[in-house]
Amino acid sequence: MMVLCFGNNLLCPRIESCFSMEAATASKMSSIQKKFLVRLARQEDKQALEELVGRTLHSPLNDTLIAMEFERGPILGALSYSKIYSTWEGRSIGLNSLQVKDEACRVPLLNELTKMSVSLGCSRIDCQTADDCLISTLTTQNVRDLTEEEKWHCWELDNLAKFVTTDAPAK
Repeated sequence: MMVLCFGNNLLCPRIESCFSMEAATASKMSSIQKKFLVRLARQEDKQALEELVGRTLHSPLNDTLIAMEFERGPILGALSYSKIYSTWEGRSIGLNSLQVKDEACRVPLLNELTKMSVSLGCSRIDCQTADDCLISTLTTQNVRDLTEEEKWHCWELDNLAKFVTTDAPAK
Protein backbone atom coordinates (compact mmCIF):
# COMPACT_ATOMS: atom_id res chain seq x y z
CA MET A 1 0.00 0.00 0.00
CA MET A 2 1.24 3.51 -0.67
CA VAL A 3 0.11 6.88 0.63
CA LEU A 4 -0.02 9.82 -1.76
CA CYS A 5 -0.19 13.49 -0.91
CA PHE A 6 -2.86 15.22 -2.98
CA GLY A 7 -2.47 18.99 -3.13
CA ASN A 8 -0.92 21.57 -0.85
CA ASN A 9 -3.70 24.15 -0.76
CA LEU A 10 -4.37 26.19 2.36
CA LEU A 11 -7.85 27.06 3.52
CA CYS A 12 -6.90 30.62 4.24
CA PRO A 13 -3.97 32.46 2.59
CA ARG A 14 -3.50 34.52 5.77
CA ILE A 15 -2.17 31.47 7.60
CA GLU A 16 0.09 30.34 4.74
CA SER A 17 3.16 31.79 6.46
CA CYS A 18 2.46 29.54 9.46
CA PHE A 19 3.24 26.41 7.43
CA SER A 20 6.51 25.56 5.73
CA MET A 21 5.50 23.00 3.14
CA GLU A 22 8.97 22.75 1.61
CA ALA A 23 10.59 21.47 4.80
CA ALA A 24 7.65 19.26 5.67
CA THR A 25 7.49 17.70 2.22
CA ALA A 26 11.18 16.79 2.18
CA SER A 27 10.95 15.29 5.66
CA LYS A 28 7.71 13.50 4.87
CA MET A 29 8.98 12.03 1.61
CA SER A 30 12.09 10.52 3.18
CA SER A 31 10.18 8.94 6.08
CA ILE A 32 7.30 7.66 3.95
CA GLN A 33 9.47 5.97 1.35
CA LYS A 34 10.68 3.49 3.97
CA LYS A 35 7.16 2.00 4.13
CA PHE A 36 5.35 3.19 1.02
CA LEU A 37 5.98 3.97 -2.60
CA VAL A 38 4.96 7.65 -2.70
CA ARG A 39 4.16 10.25 -5.33
CA LEU A 40 2.19 13.44 -5.40
CA ALA A 41 -1.21 12.65 -6.85
CA ARG A 42 -1.78 14.06 -10.29
CA GLN A 43 -4.79 15.58 -11.98
CA GLU A 44 -5.62 12.20 -13.56
CA ASP A 45 -6.34 10.85 -10.04
CA LYS A 46 -9.22 13.29 -9.62
CA GLN A 47 -11.90 11.12 -11.29
CA ALA A 48 -11.05 8.05 -9.19
CA LEU A 49 -11.05 10.19 -6.05
CA GLU A 50 -14.45 11.63 -6.97
CA GLU A 51 -15.80 8.10 -7.43
CA LEU A 52 -14.49 7.14 -3.98
CA VAL A 53 -15.99 10.14 -2.16
CA GLY A 54 -19.17 10.19 -4.26
CA ARG A 55 -19.12 13.84 -5.25
CA THR A 56 -17.46 16.32 -7.56
CA LEU A 57 -14.27 17.89 -6.24
CA HIS A 58 -13.69 21.52 -7.15
CA SER A 59 -10.30 22.99 -8.02
CA PRO A 60 -8.21 23.81 -6.18
CA LEU A 61 -8.59 20.49 -4.42
CA ASN A 62 -8.42 20.28 -0.65
CA ASP A 63 -5.43 18.57 0.89
CA THR A 64 -6.04 14.84 0.75
CA LEU A 65 -3.98 11.75 1.49
CA ILE A 66 -4.74 8.86 -0.84
CA ALA A 67 -4.00 5.19 -0.15
CA MET A 68 -3.29 2.75 -2.98
CA GLU A 69 -1.84 -0.77 -3.10
CA PHE A 70 0.48 -0.05 -6.01
CA GLU A 71 1.38 2.79 -8.39
CA ARG A 72 -1.33 2.17 -11.00
CA GLY A 73 -3.82 0.50 -8.68
CA PRO A 74 -7.23 1.80 -7.63
CA ILE A 75 -7.59 4.36 -4.86
CA LEU A 76 -8.60 2.41 -1.76
CA GLY A 77 -8.91 5.26 0.72
CA ALA A 78 -8.82 9.03 1.08
CA LEU A 79 -8.35 11.27 4.09
CA SER A 80 -9.20 14.95 3.65
CA TYR A 81 -7.63 17.53 5.96
CA SER A 82 -7.20 21.29 6.34
CA LYS A 83 -4.42 23.40 7.74
CA ILE A 84 -5.86 25.50 10.55
CA TYR A 85 -4.51 27.85 13.19
CA SER A 86 -5.37 27.64 16.88
CA THR A 87 -5.08 30.86 18.86
CA TRP A 88 -4.17 28.68 21.87
CA GLU A 89 -1.65 26.32 20.35
CA GLY A 90 -0.63 27.64 16.89
CA ARG A 91 -0.47 25.42 13.82
CA SER A 92 -2.98 22.59 13.74
CA ILE A 93 -4.59 20.19 11.28
CA GLY A 94 -8.32 19.60 10.92
CA LEU A 95 -9.27 16.06 9.91
CA ASN A 96 -12.27 16.59 7.61
CA SER A 97 -13.17 13.12 6.38
CA LEU A 98 -11.92 9.57 5.98
CA GLN A 99 -13.44 7.39 3.26
CA VAL A 100 -12.18 3.95 2.35
CA LYS A 101 -13.01 0.96 0.18
CA ASP A 102 -10.60 -1.19 2.20
CA GLU A 103 -10.88 -0.90 6.00
CA ALA A 104 -7.15 -1.66 6.32
CA CYS A 105 -6.45 1.83 4.90
CA ARG A 106 -7.90 3.69 7.89
CA VAL A 107 -5.02 3.48 10.36
CA PRO A 108 -2.22 3.97 7.78
CA LEU A 109 -3.94 7.12 6.51
CA LEU A 110 -4.37 8.46 10.05
CA ASN A 111 -0.74 7.60 10.85
CA GLU A 112 0.45 9.44 7.75
CA LEU A 113 -1.59 12.52 8.69
CA THR A 114 0.03 12.41 12.13
CA LYS A 115 3.56 12.20 10.64
CA MET A 116 2.80 15.07 8.28
CA SER A 117 1.40 17.17 11.15
CA VAL A 118 4.57 16.64 13.21
CA SER A 119 6.76 17.59 10.24
CA LEU A 120 4.71 20.79 9.80
CA GLY A 121 5.21 21.69 13.47
CA CYS A 122 1.53 21.31 14.31
CA SER A 123 0.42 21.04 17.92
CA ARG A 124 -2.62 18.84 17.31
CA ILE A 125 -5.14 17.32 14.91
CA ASP A 126 -8.76 18.33 15.43
CA CYS A 127 -11.72 16.29 14.23
CA GLN A 128 -15.46 16.92 14.47
CA THR A 129 -17.41 13.98 13.13
CA ALA A 130 -20.57 11.94 13.41
CA ASP A 131 -19.12 9.17 11.18
CA ASP A 132 -19.24 5.96 13.25
CA CYS A 133 -16.39 4.35 11.31
CA LEU A 134 -14.12 7.37 11.82
CA ILE A 135 -15.08 7.53 15.50
CA SER A 136 -14.25 3.84 15.82
CA THR A 137 -10.86 4.37 14.14
CA LEU A 138 -10.04 7.31 16.42
CA THR A 139 -11.14 5.35 19.49
CA THR A 140 -8.93 2.35 18.62
CA GLN A 141 -6.00 4.77 18.32
CA ASN A 142 -6.67 6.20 21.81
CA VAL A 143 -7.52 9.67 20.52
CA ARG A 144 -9.00 11.97 23.17
CA ASP A 145 -12.76 12.60 22.91
CA LEU A 146 -13.13 16.18 24.18
CA THR A 147 -16.91 15.82 24.31
CA GLU A 148 -16.51 13.31 27.11
CA GLU A 149 -13.28 14.57 28.62
CA GLU A 150 -13.70 18.37 28.65
CA LYS A 151 -17.42 18.76 27.84
CA TRP A 152 -16.73 20.71 24.62
CA HIS A 153 -19.76 21.24 22.41
CA CYS A 154 -19.84 21.77 18.66
CA TRP A 155 -22.10 24.58 17.48
CA GLU A 156 -23.13 25.50 13.96
CA LEU A 157 -24.71 28.67 12.69
CA ASP A 158 -26.83 27.83 9.67
CA ASN A 159 -29.55 29.81 7.92
CA LEU A 160 -27.11 32.72 7.97
CA ALA A 161 -29.41 35.08 6.10
CA LYS A 162 -31.72 35.04 9.14
CA PHE A 163 -28.91 36.38 11.33
CA VAL A 164 -27.88 39.07 8.86
CA THR A 165 -31.28 40.47 7.87
CA THR A 166 -33.06 40.48 11.22
CA ASP A 167 -33.36 43.97 12.70
CA ALA A 168 -34.87 42.76 15.96
CA PRO A 169 -32.54 42.54 18.96
CA ALA A 170 -31.30 39.08 19.86
CA LYS A 171 -33.18 37.31 22.63
